[in-house]
Amino acid sequence: MSSVQAQRDCRDALHHSWYAFFGRFGNLRQVQIDAIPPIVAGKNVLVGAATASGKTEAVVAPLVERILAARHKEPEIRLLIISPTRALCNDLFRRLEGPIQTCRLQIDLKTGDSPTLNLKEPAQVLITTPESLDSMLSRRPQILQNVSAMMIDELHMMDNIARGDQLRCLLERLQRVVKTPLQICAASATLSDAERIARRFLGPEAICISPPPDTRSQRHIEATVVPAATPQQITFAIETLFTEAPGRKIIVFANARGTVEEIVSDLSTRERLRGHVFAHHGSLSRSVRLHAETSFLNAPAAICVATMTLELGVDIGSVDRVVLVGVPPDVSSLLQRVGRSNRKESTTHLLCLYDSGFDRLRFEHLLHCAVRGEIFDDFVPFRPSIIAQQALSLVFQNPKNWIAPRALHERLPADAAQRWTVQHCKAILDHMTEQGYFHRIDNGRYVADERARKMFEYGLLHGNIEDSSEIEIYDEMTGQLIGRAALSKDDEKRLRQGADVNLSLAGKKRQVLRIRENRAFVDTSDGSDQSLFMARSAPRYSFGLARSLAESLGYAPDAFIIEPRSPGQFALGHFMGTAWGMLLKFVLRKQKILGGECTPFFADLQGPLPELTRFFGTPTEIQDTLQKAIAANNASFARILDAGPFRASLPDEILNAWIHDALNVPAFIETLMKVQFYQGPLIPEDS
Repeated sequence: MSSVQAQRDCRDALHHSWYAFFGRFGNLRQVQIDAIPPIVAGKNVLVGAATASGKTEAVVAPLVERILAARHKEPEIRLLIISPTRALCNDLFRRLEGPIQTCRLQIDLKTGDSPTLNLKEPAQVLITTPESLDSMLSRRPQILQNVSAMMIDELHMMDNIARGDQLRCLLERLQRVVKTPLQICAASATLSDAERIARRFLGPEAICISPPPDTRSQRHIEATVVPAATPQQITFAIETLFTEAPGRKIIVFANARGTVEEIVSDLSTRERLRGHVFAHHGSLSRSVRLHAETSFLNAPAAICVATMTLELGVDIGSVDRVVLVGVPPDVSSLLQRVGRSNRKESTTHLLCLYDSGFDRLRFEHLLHCAVRGEIFDDFVPFRPSIIAQQALSLVFQNPKNWIAPRALHERLPADAAQRWTVQHCKAILDHMTEQGYFHRIDNGRYVADERARKMFEYGLLHGNIEDSSEIEIYDEMTGQLIGRAALSKDDEKRLRQGADVNLSLAGKKRQVLRIRENRAFVDTSDGSDQSLFMARSAPRYSFGLARSLAESLGYAPDAFIIEPRSPGQFALGHFMGTAWGMLLKFVLRKQKILGGECTPFFADLQGPLPELTRFFGTPTEIQDTLQKAIAANNASFARILDAGPFRASLPDEILNAWIHDALNVPAFIETLMKVQFYQGPLIPEDS
């Protein structure tokens, strides 16, 4: 079929919605041509395409067309759009409000930032998050009865994490609430295994659509990798880049919120940059983040320093340059950050700032993987902690406030239901009963108890994001919520004693004046101070990505490199990634040769070292060591694997069994038995 005919067919298929979504554009892009016909036909479709490729419109327009073609204009929710974050929901609402209203439909937003919903006349299109969908199913499932389609935006952000497992359960629950079969479509920018992800979320008959390698619109990345080991060197490099040409807009990505605050505080002291620098991260309030987004969008020249909160989706306009301070955690993150720059040009200009020779090699390796489209995700099986969370949500969906093990099991995705039986569900409910969430009544039913009721009342049972003990920070003068920070009991004590307690938030110095009811009130002034945030675990560095890095350095796939340091001290390069690196730590500790830390790449050893043939012990000894290590340290393993905040509601035997599955302990032991030892240096001298 010719391209002209394909364009004409798509236009005919979108009889009611073409003008609203595509009237201002020229021709459709290939991914849109491929996606529109099967979605209009009612198929479940996953659309994978690069950032700014028009994939959102490729999914939403035909779903809206189906609503219009069925003449569904009455005030009932027909299309749910699920997005990973509140910021992305806000951005989607801004982008879709015009086209959907042009189609004479209404669109609404329901998130933690926008919690209200018109129950009498709900909009036909509702944008929300997994947490808000969970809340609606638990509290008002009847308003979702007429939903006929769902679109999941940026699906890769929810796959392979606790929130993704939760969403899969919500899909099972929603299909039991709706009156007609539910059409599920999704859009994603980076996918390592599209077929697997489509089966998990969209079902076995789902269609995957993505441009083939020879037609995919890959932009050239022009990367400059330079050393910047100190804060002064970092800010100097950013300032220099900004002043190279007038009107330049730069987005700077850092891996930690404290780094963002440090950079913004330092840049804001430069006279030529004053008023042109903005901070954006998860500990800032919505109003402060929106101010940064809007100010950066409208400024002719500005710098925005952000964590992963601006990796994708949020409309910040045209960006001339992207700066990476530190190596991104994985290839997907690198691609998302790179994708924020020069969207209308064929080349992306990237400045990478590193603080060690090894980080330079990691930068170069990630860039190489990005060009080749190699993602290297670690797969983690369904988390049983979601069963505990869903039990709490489901018990309140039932007007009589009870749940039974079989009903809970029936609402699990197929693969989860196969691994975790009705008896497992009963064991979880029994354990939660001991914790005060439920009490048992007749016929094997469990009724919500006081602890569960309080969580429901305060909306605390719908999320699978780890809680933070940070407290809210308010401006004393304006009363504005600025964000959150980690003020300790010692800080409160110092404040009562009349000592100054200062912190940096949104790039400004804040002096704490008082703390009341878990809120801190501050006075804002120029200058900088320490950023007080709760430390968060670094993202997992996958085994596949670590192994690829070893090969890029010229090592054999199963290489372990031992480099002598001082007498009796050695460094081990293992390239096993985060999760297997933690397993390795306990094996080395059992052999009494671990001398310090064990990171995703290196371990400190102390001699004398055993013979290589018994370096780790026998497979049976290793298995025994790891079983004991998992049992004694299951909370640490659970955090690394993103087990979710409800992991504490699991019996130890279920949590430990899941950790064993997720880590694939037999494969780890088999890999250890095939290790080839080399003598250093850890980093080849010619790298």
